[in-house]
Amino acid sequence: MSGKTSRNKGKRGEREVVNLFKQHGIEARRGDSQSRGAREADVELDELGKYWIEVKLGKQPRIRAAITQAERDSDGRTPIVFWRDDRKDWRVDMGVGAFFELLGEAGLANGIEPATKGES
Repeated sequence: MSGKTSRNKGKRGEREVVNLFKQHGIEARRGDSQSRGAREADVELDELGKYWIEVKLGKQPRIRAAITQAERDSDGRTPIVFWRDDRKDWRVDMGVGAFFELLGEAGLANGIEPATKGES
């Protein structure tokens, strides 16, 4: 896939994720292109600015690389990766701590992080 085609696919994925948020009543916008020196996530949530939203769309998106990129670039915000294979449904990937933090904010968990591997 050419660079231009890949960039267009990335932009399309970002627009789709922005629309997902808007369909659920959350204001969202595409982040400014980092190629112009901006340091914004692929999707910015002005009301929920504590999250860094990375978006990957493709035949077989490289999820682990996207997670690493989001963690590296997140400027202290909680990284969350939205991804989907071509012609499939969107998926969300986040750390387990972020997952339980979201449940706590929704009143569904007590905010205590779960035991990590090897702990009981």
